[in-house]
Amino acid sequence: MSKFSIIIILCALVASYGQTSDIAEYCQALAGELAACKQYLAECEAQRKDFAMRSEDRERAIAAENAKLKAEIERLLKQKQLLIEEKQKLAAEQQQFHEKREACLKSLSPAEQALESKRQQLPQALAETMLPPLDNDNPAARLRRFLESIDGIRAFDQQLQKPVPTILTGPDGIQREFQLLYLGLSTAYAVAPEAKIAGIGIRQNGDWEWHWRQDYFPAIAQAIEISSGKRPHALLPLPVTIKGDGQ
Repeated sequence: MSKFSIIIILCALVASYGQTSDIAEYCQALAGELAACKQYLAECEAQRKDFAMRSEDRERAIAAENAKLKAEIERLLKQKQLLIEEKQKLAAEQQQFHEKREACLKSLSPAEQALESKRQQLPQALAETMLPPLDNDNPAARLRRFLESIDGIRAFDQQLQKPVPTILTGPDGIQREFQLLYLGLSTAYAVAPEAKIAGIGIRQNGDWEWHWRQDYFPAIAQAIEISSGKRPHALLPLPVTIKGDGQ
């Protein structure tokens, strides 16, 4: 038998013994309150179950989120490790690049100095067109400038140049303007048309040695006129000098 039934019976007994109607009303009110409490307890139980279910759902969601975060942390740690390894690899490559760069500069500097030291020994027309070595720490730019100078020297040596006016001291000891026709790096023909003077220059040990002969004039003057475009191209024998001043 429930507590509610017992209370009803007690109230009925009290009323049967002639108690006042207030007691009966109080019992009825008390029974109503008990019913309300029972309803409230039922609602609380329903809310508890609902809260428990929602708590379980929330825990499952948190567990799933934690699993995702754990997987993401593992992925990031792996990525971090890869980045560390890549950084170490780049550092090693940078060190190798620095060593190669220093080795290149170490080899390039003497070559630049040697080429620059030969500038005065080159034909003036060529030396004036050559740019000086670059004064910086960029191996690529310096090597490019060096190779450009080498290519310029090679082209000058392999191609027939146009005559260039140059002041020389002739066989009579007078300085005058000559037309010079370079043939490579070590041979040049010179002519002073008005003075009827012509000669052959041979570069030896960095200095030009000139051989002046009157009979050189016709051929050399004609060769300079052809190379300057004043005469049409034609086969032309030119004098040469050999050791012993032979012709």
